[in-house]
Amino acid sequence: CNGFKVGTSKNLTGFGNLLGLNSPWQLPKLTVSTHTIAISSNTINNSEIYTGDFIGAFDESGNCFGVGIWQGENTSITLFGNDPLTQEKDGFSENDFISLQAYNPETKEETDLVITWDQSLPQHNGTFSTNGLSAISELKLSATGIQFLNRNEVKIYPNPTTDKVFVKLPSATKTTISIFDMKGRLITRNQFTEMINEIDLSSYQKGIYIIEVKGETIIKTERLIKK
Repeated sequence: CNGFKVGTSKNLTGFGNLLGLNSPWQLPKLTVSTHTIAISSNTINNSEIYTGDFIGAFDESGNCFGVGIWQGENTSITLFGNDPLTQEKDGFSENDFISLQAYNPETKEETDLVITWDQSLPQHNGTFSTNGLSAISELKLSATGIQFLNRNEVKIYPNPTTDKVFVKLPSATKTTISIFDMKGRLITRNQFTEMINEIDLSSYQKGIYIIEVKGETIIKTERLIKK
C-alpha cells in the first residue's frame, strides 16, 4: 500500500530499524489475521500529523499491533490479530477496541488521536475484526496530548482497573487530576495535595479513558482502562 509501508516482512523489517531509533513502540508480529484501516490524505492533511510521523494502533492493554509512517498519500495501515497457536498475546483479539496514537520523532511527542469512523464501511465501531475493513473520516490530535515532563516520577496504578486507581507523586504537592473520554470530553477533575491519591472509578462505564496529572513540575497523561 502507499504511504504507510506496512504489510510485508520486508517493510516491517525496515520499520524495526526505524522504531529502534525513533519510536517507543514495539514491532508488531505478522499474523494471518488482519484488519485494514484506510486513511485518506485529506483526513491526515486536516490534522496536525506531519510527514515522517508514526501512527500506532493499540489494544486496551496498550499493546501496539499495527504501525506505520505517514508519507503524505492516500494509504492504509494493517492491524494484526492474535495468533491462537502461541501462548502470548501477539495481536488484537476479536472485538478488541482500537485506539491510535501519533508519534513525532523530532519532538518525541506521543499523542492520542481522536477518531471518527466512516459509518459506510462494514466495521465502523472502532473494534478489531478478522479480515475487517474500516476507514477514518476524521482524525485529530487529542486535546489531552501533552509533552511529558518528569513522566517516570508519576505512577498510575492499577491500570487496567476495575474500581479504583491510585496516582503516586514524587512528593505531597498540589496536583490537579482530570479524566477525559477518548473524544477529549472532560469527565471529572479534582485537586489533591497528598503523595498518594485515590480516584473511585466504580461508577464509570467499561472502556478507555485519558487520565491527566498536572502539578507545578509534573505533567503526565496516560491511557486508563476501566474493566
